Amino acid sequence: GAHSPCATVTAERRAPAAARRRLRKRRHSRLWHSCPLQPATGSETNGENGSKSTSTSAKPDKTAQKATTAEPVPPSGFKVADLSLFYKKVSVSGFTRPSYTTSRVGKFTLRTSLKDGDEPIDITGWKIKGNRGGEVYVPQAIANYTPSASFTNSDIILGQGGSVSVYSNRSALGKNLRLNKCIGYLNNRYLFSPKLPSNCPSIDVKQSVTFSGECQSFLKAINRCEEPSAADKNRFTGPADAECRTFLDTLNYGGCYEKHKLDADFQSKEWRVWLDDEMPFDTQHDRLILFDKSGKVVNEYVY
Repeated sequence: GAHSPCATVTAERRAPAAARRRLRKRRHSRLWHSCPLQPATGSETNGENGSKSTSTSAKPDKTAQKATTAEPVPPSGFKVADLSLFYKKVSVSGFTRPSYTTSRVGKFTLRTSLKDGDEPIDITGWKIKGNRGGEVYVPQAIANYTPSASFTNSDIILGQGGSVSVYSNRSALGKNLRLNKCIGYLNNRYLFSPKLPSNCPSIDVKQSVTFSGECQSFLKAINRCEEPSAADKNRFTGPADAECRTFLDTLNYGGCYEKHKLDADFQSKEWRVWLDDEMPFDTQHDRLILFDKSGKVVNEYVY
């Protein structure tokens, strides 16, 4: 097809200098000088002072683009200034609606959402408030429940994966506490509702290989966290069962505590709190706001 005059001139300009001089004589000088200069990308061009420069495409500097953090969105009716430093680091979950006409126990759980390296959070003194104005404060609890009952209350401190379950009924001990791997033995002596977790260490069968066959069969049939009754123990009173009887006397909270209290995983990440009072929230629908000790908003829960 036909080529435009300027396209031909551009091609001529890119020819060697000697060839350009010969071609220039053949063409009208006005056409040569009226066509715009169109250097190729990355090609060399002559500057005003005769120096050469290379034309390149500009690329965006990615390092100059700074990542921006999105501003947190507060719950309806609150401003960003109302938000806690712990906003969204503790959540409300597992809510069971309270019932004032039946024996159904009201319950909710506070659970952390912490990352590696985040500091544990002291939540004692925090409060949960409903639309009707009812409030529940997070109290202190026993961090290390010892068999000797020589314990004191302390603040509830939750680390990564930590939680506290709050119940409306009364504690069978009259105390709030942190769970541990032996705590299920307390179900044998106290009527907790709901029951404490039965995650006690299993019996080490190696310790019973020298016991009588009847004793070994009994130990294999017993459940975790089950404390032998007086009647069970009285089955093993003969001279051949002295070791068995001594071992059975350790299957309780005190024996488990002394054996495992130094285990790295002895303490649970879960705490339990009993209010011994009606949960002051709506039985049908409500919005619960969790506030920290300074009155700043930590989270909300709607049901």
